[in-house]
Amino acid sequence: MKFEDYVRSEDALFHYTKKSILFEYIIPSMKLRLSPINKTNDPKEYKEWYYNEVAIGGNASFNSKKKFEAQTKLNDLRLQKSKVACFCSNIDYYDEFNIIEEAKRKICGYEKSRMWSQYGEEHSGICLVFSKEELEKILDTITAEKIKSFKDIMDYRIINLSDFPIIEINKLNRKGVEKYCEEKIQNEQKTFFFTKDEDYKDESEFRIVILSENEDYFFIDIAMCLKGIIVGDKFPEVYHSLLLQISNEKNIEIRKLTYSKGNYLPLRI
Repeated sequence: MKFEDYVRSEDALFHYTKKSILFEYIIPSMKLRLSPINKTNDPKEYKEWYYNEVAIGGNASFNSKKKFEAQTKLNDLRLQKSKVACFCSNIDYYDEFNIIEEAKRKICGYEKSRMWSQYGEEHSGICLVFSKEELEKILDTITAEKIKSFKDIMDYRIINLSDFPIIEINKLNRKGVEKYCEEKIQNEQKTFFFTKDEDYKDESEFRIVILSENEDYFFIDIAMCLKGIIVGDKFPEVYHSLLLQISNEKNIEIRKLTYSKGNYLPLRI
């Protein structure tokens, strides 16, 4: 499949970053760093959560110390132990006033001006192209007893109290803090990792999460899943020769975006 067709396929995922990160870290190691959730820019994610408690199925003796321990453990698992990498996916767009086949068009993950402004160094940075299928294979190989992996698309909505978990006192008393918290994270992963305010919906985010007790960060090998590098409209020409060298050595497609008459054109360097 031609690269121009591939970037519009369901398999293509996009990750915006700075050119310094690409040249100094990603390409030399061929690894992508996953960072703790408390490093994200959404206050729903980077702040601690305070959990209400409920006795499901009847009365339960309430132990405020145990509830506080569970709350602390859940916040630690979510904010510190869970490492994330975020990707933008392709989406189909419909004219909301004229939903017919002719009005349907695909918005590619690399065509988002706000994403370039916010995450791609104001159009002078980088957008990496990944294979979703190959990325998921990598996740399957690194899952172990002390390392859990999750993956999903984000669910966007107006956030309210129902979007925050509760602590079930009955289960907490029966299972104990450690087991209860580990199972809750596993069973309610959509709530913990894959729900954001609807204001972010145009990012069309696909996210991977690694839950690891030890590492401050987590690194995954991307040699098999990195398919291309797209640079922004204001990317400095002085780096073009370096990109071509990377393309030849790593067998990675390179494109330079040019914005013209309302469209992004991915051109060869």
